[in-house]
Amino acid sequence: MLKDTYLRCRTCGNSFLVTSAQRQLLAARSAPLPERCPACSALEGLAERHTGRLVRYDRSRGFGFIQDDAGGSVFVHASALGLRRGARPPVGSPLTYYVEHTERGLRAVAVRVSDQPLLPGAPSD
Repeated sequence: MLKDTYLRCRTCGNSFLVTSAQRQLLAARSAPLPERCPACSALEGLAERHTGRLVRYDRSRGFGFIQDDAGGSVFVHASALGLRRGARPPVGSPLTYYVEHTERGLRAVAVRVSDQPLLPGAPSD
């Protein structure tokens, strides 16, 4: 019997779950395990990744803003960072991400933090 497995997305670097039922379906089709999380798979071919730097992050509220290298400000929620609770990238960290257009403005999704260390429980800026 196959077990649930966590994999790391090769696009955004976030962990995602592949259930035992999904693994059985893939095995029945002789298909490999997915290399991308569902969010990145959905975005594949639809958009290109943007680059920018984290300019503000409020850890207590779980969101911040990215200054896009092409200009403009993009909202980022903690869930898009895929980090453990309370961790955050340092302000100024280079990021790559996809942009989603919402009725409230631009929102970063499938965010990948560069190789800089995270600041666990660091105070918000």
